[in-house]
Amino acid sequence: MNPRWSWLRRVLLVLLCALARPAAAQQTSTAETTSAVPASSASAASSSSASPAPRDARAIAAVKEWFAAAQAAYEAGDYLAAIQALEAANELSPSPALAFSIAQTEREQFLVDGRPERILRAVALYRRYLDEDPKGKRRKEALDALAQLEPQLAKLQSTGAGAAAAPGVQQSTRILVLCELPEARISVDGAEPAPSPLIREVAPGNHEVVVRAPGHHDSVRQVVAVLGELVPITVSLAELPARVRLSAPHDAEVYVDGVLVSQGAKDLELELPSGQHRISVAEKGHRLATQTLELGRGETRTAHFELERTRQRLASHGMLVAGAAALAAGGAFTFLAVRSESQAKSFLERQERAAASPAELVRYNADVASRNQFRWMAVGAFTSSLGLLVTGLILHELDMPGPDELYRFLPPREGAPSAEADQTKTSLSLAAMIAPDQYGASLRGEF
Repeated sequence: MNPRWSWLRRVLLVLLCALARPAAAQQTSTAETTSAVPASSASAASSSSASPAPRDARAIAAVKEWFAAAQAAYEAGDYLAAIQALEAANELSPSPALAFSIAQTEREQFLVDGRPERILRAVALYRRYLDEDPKGKRRKEALDALAQLEPQLAKLQSTGAGAAAAPGVQQSTRILVLCELPEARISVDGAEPAPSPLIREVAPGNHEVVVRAPGHHDSVRQVVAVLGELVPITVSLAELPARVRLSAPHDAEVYVDGVLVSQGAKDLELELPSGQHRISVAEKGHRLATQTLELGRGETRTAHFELERTRQRLASHGMLVAGAAALAAGGAFTFLAVRSESQAKSFLERQERAAASPAELVRYNADVASRNQFRWMAVGAFTSSLGLLVTGLILHELDMPGPDELYRFLPPREGAPSAEADQTKTSLSLAAMIAPDQYGASLRGEF
């Protein structure tokens, strides 16, 4: 930035402080207020003083806009446009500081075009500054400038050039377009694009301004140029969103930075602002799959997620299979117990018709013992089957990613314990229980 511009920035701070004071302290009479604002604001000045704040806010915003335009024009070396912007700010809020700023810029423009009216106007404005603010902080600079310019003005007047020069200078019709993006390119009425700030001398009337920047939406504005005035325009371009394409199971949930954004789909496309994002896919019975992507404006990325089954899901499947096997074993033991019972009944029926032999009696006792044993084995198998099936079903239904797992990939909040320290271990143990005439199983788990 040109160091000479610092004086104009200090002027802006002084003016904004003055405009921010209460309206009652600023107003001395209706006539004074009307003369301090442009014609478009005269009606607001003559209205009731019950709502001065909105007018002050508009004045501050307008002064900021004109100073931004003046700064852009000054740094671009277009002092004529800077003069127009400063004069517009001076119409909103006349002040000695603004008179000094305009004088400085007129002096710079004289070095460019050498027109004597520039010196004449700069001298008049420096004198106005000294008269209106005798103790101003720029008094020494103004005196030094007058010491240099007044001899030049006297020399020009002696030759007749200064006497013929009018103190006022006919202003050109210009538009000034500002965009905060360094890579922005601005075109007026289809002309060759140019960087920001763009200052164009145009004919009065309607003009089309197009502003483009990589990774941003284009902006098309219709601007009305006013004869002899500078029209400033500030354009802010909206970013193009980044796109992430992925495929996730239908029952899965997709999270972006810890926030649920969508259900799973075969072809899913997410629109996200540029920057770093953590995308997670969560599905019941599977480990959380997470990727960190650095997305640029307007960029399209494809992400692939592989979901791995959890140990809890594998354990639940194992329990369901074991429960089914125990159920089948219980059925087999029941069949054997019924068969032994049937054989024992057959012996009793034969014994009623004829005396039983010792071998048949031994056989009968064996069938009764087998029946009792198979009964207990069936009861144990059915009990184990019920426990395994219920436990497996519970583990199956409760197997879903918890908040600690989902948010462990996000930056920890200040003062919050780390997610890694809160991670719990998952363990399962299954043991058989066998006692005289008793069968069963014990299951212990920690999640």
